[in-house]
Amino acid sequence: MSIRYAGLYAEQQSSFQGLLVVLLGALGAVTLVLLVAFRSWRATLAVLAVTLASLAGVFAALHVAGATFNLSSFVGAIMLVGIVAENATFVVFAYAESVQAGMVPQAAAIAAATRRARPVLMTTLAGIAALLPLALGLGAGSALLKPLAVAVVGGFALSALLLLLVLPALLVMGARPARA
Repeated sequence: MSIRYAGLYAEQQSSFQGLLVVLLGALGAVTLVLLVAFRSWRATLAVLAVTLASLAGVFAALHVAGATFNLSSFVGAIMLVGIVAENATFVVFAYAESVQAGMVPQAAAIAAATRRARPVLMTTLAGIAALLPLALGLGAGSALLKPLAVAVVGGFALSALLLLLVLPALLVMGARPARA
């Protein structure tokens, strides 16, 4: 005797496997771009850590909203990977620019977070404001896209904190000690 699932369940599992490949491909592409841009494994790993940690906001928001992790929310998580990695790139470049200007890593991290706070917060608030009606289920057809909106809103909300507090700290921890 055996059990074989078919129909919608089998279709959903197949789609999830396809999207998992897309997510891993997106992470691989982001990693390559970051390595080329930064020429540093430390900075690349810091950005990837923050990007992956922001996915916790996706799952937390889905849990709070009572929504399920489905294909729509999976697409939202994939979108979030690219957006957070882009914002993180600007923070890393601001940090590197400050270090090159002669600042110590701690001061450079504070300067980078301060300098990028406004753009990060504007991106976060604009994204949340744009998706909030969908996340709240307002409007015709919102039920289909609600999980995507909830996922992106949750990821955005957490990513702002991670980009401005955690990423600079990771960059300082990964900084090479100054030679005497």
